[in-house]
Amino acid sequence: MAFGMAVAGVAAVGGGAAGAAGAAAPCAIGTWTMTWQSVVFEGTFEDKRVTTTHGGSTGTRLIIGPKTMKLDFSKSTKQNISFGYDGTGGFEIYRGSFTAGLMRTGNTKGKLTVVNKTAKGDATASYTQETPERAEGITYDVDEPLRTAVKPSRYWDSLAITRGDYTCSKKTLKITRSTSGDSGGFVHTGTFDYTFTRA
Repeated sequence: MAFGMAVAGVAAVGGGAAGAAGAAAPCAIGTWTMTWQSVVFEGTFEDKRVTTTHGGSTGTRLIIGPKTMKLDFSKSTKQNISFGYDGTGGFEIYRGSFTAGLMRTGNTKGKLTVVNKTAKGDATASYTQETPERAEGITYDVDEPLRTAVKPSRYWDSLAITRGDYTCSKKTLKITRSTSGDSGGFVHTGTFDYTFTRA
């Protein structure tokens, strides 16, 4: 199996307990549109050092309520992926949406944690390999692996934002997160950075 096919659907790996509920975060409540995404995984695959990058996905909508969240991919641009392994690269298209319960701490900064067992929707992601040769890849359900994850903190889909530290201002929301794990033999650490503007 090509490296890209092996690790494109990293969402399928579940893993840690959700954080405790906190005080309401009025600044974060509202509708947000993604303007920037940077997800980087670094690790080893078949004894080779590999760095993969994910970027794009502008137009993704994040709707945060007092106790719920919704990710809407209906207007998301494609997510470009460079796997850094034998020239493998491609893109993912996310469509549909999902909703879930949400716990928060803080006001203008704090933590966001999705209640994984409440996730539901019709969100999917489809991966297409472009280099070194074009090949149709996989299509996978986005919310089902989160809903059934034994350890939700190890759910590390690159666009399905389910937890992280946030900072919030009147016009901008930034969410960051780090992970570690093994996806299809790719043993890695990951850093996730997202920027949204208020819609």
